[in-house]
Amino acid sequence: MSIFRKIFADQKGVAATELAFVMPVLMGLIYGVVELGNALLLDRKVTAAIQTAADLVAQERAMDTTAVNEIFDAMDRIIAPYSPDAASYVISSVIMTPQGQTEVDWSDARGSAAGTPGAAMAVPPGLVIEGDSVIVAEVSYNFDPILGDTLVSGFTISDAAYLKPRKVRIVTREN
Repeated sequence: MSIFRKIFADQKGVAATELAFVMPVLMGLIYGVVELGNALLLDRKVTAAIQTAADLVAQERAMDTTAVNEIFDAMDRIIAPYSPDAASYVISSVIMTPQGQTEVDWSDARGSAAGTPGAAMAVPPGLVIEGDSVIVAEVSYNFDPILGDTLVSGFTISDAAYLKPRKVRIVTREN
């Protein structure tokens, strides 16, 4: 009986034992805060990238392949230090037909399929009228956590921006 009293009275390993119980919880919290911070930062970067892309296109009268590729490169730099390989970009000009339908006038993409000219594209109501257009920039980013899918699985962060052209009613596409 006295040996059990000595074991329970001994306080030498109490701190180490408590640390062993608390450490996994603390490490999980730290991991969660880091992942949440990364996801929120990436979400802000995705929004900044699409706003910048739509704004740059909306300032032009016409776009060509070189200009579009430069905008995609700028989007890559905005998203840095996150890998642009996990991102897909689409920039489209959407017009309204005389029948009142919104459709893609032209579209370019990187890492994704571009919209098909003439295909219907939904935009918020009242944003475009007949003889007018709206520039639509879209980004989709496949976010993978630092430690992989151990505690949190990956997910997609996506956003879209709609801007009216500034200098002309319809930004045209040149080859």
